[in-house]
Formats: sequence, structure tokens, C-alpha cells
Amino acid sequence: MFLTQIFFFIVIKSILIHSESFTSTTHLTHLLKTEIALAKTLETYLEQEYERLDHIEKFINIIKDEIRQAQGNEEYYFGNPVNSYLFIKHLTNDWNNIEETLPTDFTKDMTNKWIFPTFEDYTGSAIGLMRLQDTYKLNTSQLANGELSSKFKSKRLSG
Repeated sequence: MFLTQIFFFIVIKSILIHSESFTSTTHLTHLLKTEIALAKTLETYLEQEYERLDHIEKFINIIKDEIRQAQGNEEYYFGNPVNSYLFIKHLTNDWNNIEETLPTDFTKDMTNKWIFPTFEDYTGSAIGLMRLQDTYKLNTSQLANGELSSKFKSKRLSG
């Protein structure tokens, strides 16, 4: 009788241990699914970060190109009203758009440290271009293509 009780005790105990193992394995399987979902989410986040950084890198290349064209040649470069307009547009619109992709503390420091043209400066330069066009009867498509005259060439307005 005692041997039978021990036998049943061992059988029941092994069933319980196996049951805990099964429950534990099931729980770990669910945790594995959680980790798979987390990994996919993290991968998506990383892809978005790469896209954001790529966008910033392209913006930096635009800035470097602008600097290369203007630096050391400021009077000639900004003497062209289309270049002046595009530069002010770049500093108002483009920088404003890139700020949305940068960390808040970085943009706060940037806007506190540096002077940017205002929206009024931007609209004022656009109005100035329209007045120039009216005064000198400039062709709209030539102006948009950056062709003020044979002497003054600039970047295209759309671009």
C-alpha cells in the first residue's frame, strides 16, 4: 500500500512538473512572439530613422552647394534677385521643414543662436521679383528658368 502511494505520488508529481513545463513553454512561446513583433517594430523604426537621416544628408548637400556658389562671390551671386529670393526662401521654408525632423532641443538651440529671415522677408523678396518683372517687362518663363539676361543667370525658381 505504501509503495502504491509513493508510486501515485511520483506519477502525480511528474505530471505536475510536466504541466508546469508545458505552461512555461507556452508562456515562453508567447514571449517569443512578442519579441518577434518588437524586433519588427524596431526594424521599422530603424528604417524610418535611416530615411530621416538621408533626408537631412540631402539637405546638407543642398546647403553646401548653395555655399559653394555664393561664398567669395557674394556681391555677384546675391546681386541676382532670383538667387536672393531663392536663398531667403531656402532659409525660411526649407529650414523650417527640416526643423520638423530634428530633435527639439537641437532646433531650440539653433533658432536661439542664429538669425533667420522672417516670413515677411520671404514675401517681400517675392514681391520684389514681381516688381522687377513688371518694371523691366521680363518674360515669366525666362525669369522662372533663372534667365534675367545674358549677363545674369541663376538657378530655376521651381526646384
